[in-house]
Formats: sequence, C-alpha cells, structure tokens
Amino acid sequence: MKTMLNHPDLACPICNAPGIPIRARLGSEILKKYKDHVGVELSEDVVSNHFKEIYVQLLCEACDLRWFTPSELGGDKYYQEVSETLGYYSLDTWDKRKVLQILKETPPTMVIEPGCGDGSLLKEIVKSGIRAVGTEINLRSIAVGKAAGLSIYLPANVPADIEPDCMISLQSLEHMEDPVDFLKVIFEKFPTITKAYIAVPCAYTMLGHTNDPLVWPPHHFTLWSEKSLIAVLKRVGFNVVKTHYDINNFYCFRHTQRKMEQKRLIGLPRIPDNFIGYFIFHSLRILGVRWAKSRHSILVEATRSHHLASRQS
Repeated sequence: MKTMLNHPDLACPICNAPGIPIRARLGSEILKKYKDHVGVELSEDVVSNHFKEIYVQLLCEACDLRWFTPSELGGDKYYQEVSETLGYYSLDTWDKRKVLQILKETPPTMVIEPGCGDGSLLKEIVKSGIRAVGTEINLRSIAVGKAAGLSIYLPANVPADIEPDCMISLQSLEHMEDPVDFLKVIFEKFPTITKAYIAVPCAYTMLGHTNDPLVWPPHHFTLWSEKSLIAVLKRVGFNVVKTHYDINNFYCFRHTQRKMEQKRLIGLPRIPDNFIGYFIFHSLRILGVRWAKSRHSILVEATRSHHLASRQS
C-alpha cells in the first residue's frame, strides 16, 4: 500500500512520486552490524547523535529508486571515523580501475570529481597527464589531498573560472538527500561538462540482498538501479550511453552468505557451501541473474543531451 505524502522523506527524491515501504530496521540493530559485519567501532559521541530511529526503506515504482526515512545522514565526524577504519579511499576498487581505463582510452581535457575523498583517484588522473580538481566535505581528507599536491576544495570554494569537460562521481550520489540538485548544481556551474561517469551501490546486485549496515542511514540515503540513474540524469540534461557492473564470484558470494545471520542472502534461498552450490551459483550467472553476476555497484557513462548542449554553446 502506498504511503501518504505527509512528509518530504516519503516523496521520491527524483520524481516526487509516493514511496512504498519495503523494509524496516531498528537503528540499534544497524549499529550492532557496524562491529559485527564490517568491524567498525564508532565513538560514543557519534553513536549518541545517530541510530535512534526505526529506518524504513522506500521504493519508487515510477523510477525504481530506493531511499530511506528518516533521512538522517552522518556528519563530518561520523564520516571521518568510518573512513579511517575501513580504508575508505582505496584506489583498488573496480569502479576506479574501470574509469581510469576509460580515461586512458578517451582522455578528457579536465576532470572534476565531487566527493573525491583524499584524492586517491585524482592523483592517478593527474599522473596520466589530465588536469583534475576535486571537492570534498571531509576536512581531514581535504588536508591529506592538499598535502599530496592535489587541488581539492570544499564544494563552495571551487574556482569559478575552471572549465572541466568531464565529471566523475564514484560512490558519492548515495550520500545526497537531493541527488537531482546535487547534479544540477555541478552541471549548471560548469556547462563545459559534456561527459559524466557515475558509480553507486545497486539494489539488484548481491549487495542489495545483504544486511550491510553501510547501505542504510546514517551512511547512505539512496540505493540505485540502472532505471533510477537514467531517470536522475535525464532530469539534469544527460543521457546514459553505457552501463557497467562489477563482477561477482562464488568466493565473494560464499563469504557474504556466511556473514549473514540467516546464513542466506535476504529474499533468496540458501545455496549450499559446496560443489553443488558452486554449480548452482554459476548456472545463475550464466542465466544472467544480476545478483549472481554483480557484487556491489553499477557504473554509467552519460553524455549531455544535444539540445541542451547546443543552447549553452
């Protein structure tokens, strides 16, 4: 049954359609998973400011976006603690490797990366001979990046005279309460951007069937799909031209399934942890089942719509 739009959290952040509640979790249960599931021990100060609510995951039938209410997102101190514990800004992630490969094949003139962290990706982009700047809200990460000689700014302090032709946003959009406005501000401030690469956690990968606490508030606000990315980019004048997923394998699946309390992924039958399970898993991959094929995220390549670009040229 659809919810009533009596609170802004209940309206889809992309299209404003009403959300359908599909899952709920106690804040205390999510907090426990930080230690049990990902090995993070948060400070009392951070805990006292979060994890007090029942969080509900909502689904938009129109654009397939999932989001959470209440929309309680972590502050700077929260992200500092999580990022330090997890090795948050590692370069060794599939989406960063994929984007670097694409940039090597078709190098842009200049890149801007919102939510660049400490600049691990920016550093590699600059090494390849491409000019690059980044934005970040984590002050400690900005300091680390600047110490390495990178151009990283608070979002409000980005020089207005730069002319990037490429925007990269990897694992950032899911942290935004208003993803349309987040992208709109960037693309309007820098009309020279004609190409965008965006990676986000995907509801249809294996991740979407886990109880990973980092998918929920206060860490994330949204959970995406190809359809929802197409919808949000269309709202800001861009068209998705190519889609990529990371690759899952039986080792990762088995490890994830063992971590689950029920010993199986949410909404799926338990697959045996033996040769029979290996055969079932790879049969599902061959059949194209998304959660068996893909582990975590979706990456899209998008270009500015021709009619919009012509108006701005």
